[in-house]
Amino acid sequence: MASDRPELSTHGTAIPPQLQAYAENLFRRFPEILLSLGAPSLEEVFEAHGHGRWHQRVSETPTEKVIQVVLPRRVKSRSRGGPPQAGGTPRSDNPASSEEERAPGSRAGSDEDRPFWHLEPVQIHPGLFSSPDAPLLGVGSCPSRPAAIWRQQQQQQQQRQRQQQSDRLREQLLEQQVEWQQFQQLDESAGRRYEEEPELRQLEEPAVPGQAAMDAGQSAVSHRGVGVEIDMDDIRVPFTKEEAIELQKELLRKFASQDFQDRLRECAASHGTHSLAFRREHQELVLQLQVEVLPKFGFEASLDGVVRMTEEIRALKYHQEVADNADDIDLLIWSCGGRPPKPPEQRHAALPWAEATPVLPEVYFVQVGTQDGYWMVVGGRRSGGLVVRQSEELDAETEPQILAIGAVVKELEWSDDLLHYRKVSGEGPEQGWVKWRSRRVNLLESFEGWLPAERF
Repeated sequence: MASDRPELSTHGTAIPPQLQAYAENLFRRFPEILLSLGAPSLEEVFEAHGHGRWHQRVSETPTEKVIQVVLPRRVKSRSRGGPPQAGGTPRSDNPASSEEERAPGSRAGSDEDRPFWHLEPVQIHPGLFSSPDAPLLGVGSCPSRPAAIWRQQQQQQQQRQRQQQSDRLREQLLEQQVEWQQFQQLDESAGRRYEEEPELRQLEEPAVPGQAAMDAGQSAVSHRGVGVEIDMDDIRVPFTKEEAIELQKELLRKFASQDFQDRLRECAASHGTHSLAFRREHQELVLQLQVEVLPKFGFEASLDGVVRMTEEIRALKYHQEVADNADDIDLLIWSCGGRPPKPPEQRHAALPWAEATPVLPEVYFVQVGTQDGYWMVVGGRRSGGLVVRQSEELDAETEPQILAIGAVVKELEWSDDLLHYRKVSGEGPEQGWVKWRSRRVNLLESFEGWLPAERF
């Protein structure tokens, strides 16, 4: 209740409720400082300013009411005439000594001249700290030795924390010991079953690439009594130098055959060695012979298998025989001419905002020029690309995905400021209509360079 709150008077003037709430907040937020000073009461913390009046200023705003309280210094008495008065003013029989004691600059180096308690101007927000009916903390209820009791409580709390931490570590060690014992028991049990059941030993066979067991389609081996399932496709077996040389020799025999060389010459004579049709047919001819050889060595009969085989061969190129065989295979594949150079990497390096699409290793590239009708997206930097329409009408619906900057497209049809395209590389819809100019700024630029042949 508000009536239960003690009212401390200084020079006959009651302490305002704002200061009582402020004192309560001090005791709550800074108990260590107050306890180290001997837990001063309100009479020791607050003093009357001037002739029994508090120096405070109230300023109101549309959102809050701020009370600014300025508290004076309190100086300990240097006289032996007795304790200070209730108002905090030192009592002395000599008025001159009283004036000297009140002067803050007198005897600055003396311990007795140091202020007992000093607060800078503060701002109080009424209602933030406690309710009006909340009892004051630290007023008339502080023990005789609060600092010692507080230190003792802190030590006890630290001891409890250390004990709890020690108990947690002990529990973790016990759990680890139990898990280790269970693992040892399982290991011993598995070892005994391995010795007692000969069927388990039959399952353990060396996994060698090219072995007949892998070609038999036995991708999963299961034993009814054991309940163990092994997926052979998930086991990556190292590719040895001997296997690489054997695979290369098999490919050399295929590529050196008269039938393959005749088909290469027919392809070059029909389409020319620099046309897109030649690249497509050339890749199909090479892939047909590769898929016949790859399954014998544990690779898939597909383009993914060719990529994996190429990676394995490339990792063994430091062997001279493997490197020589790779060069011979390239000569046979491109005996009719038309071998493309390595794709230039500086094309997208000049455009830091363009993200080149990843391509598979050993994929053939085709060089295109400005007259071939290929365009690169360079506009729409704020949104990251161009808005794609489903048709050429102005009110046509738009695709949810934009055609990203750096994408390369093939022109299909022009209509005023719109281009009907088919995407070749990059991110965005496969087909659609986009603007090629906006406010006299070109959003597309003619592309000249190398493109992967498989995207045509």
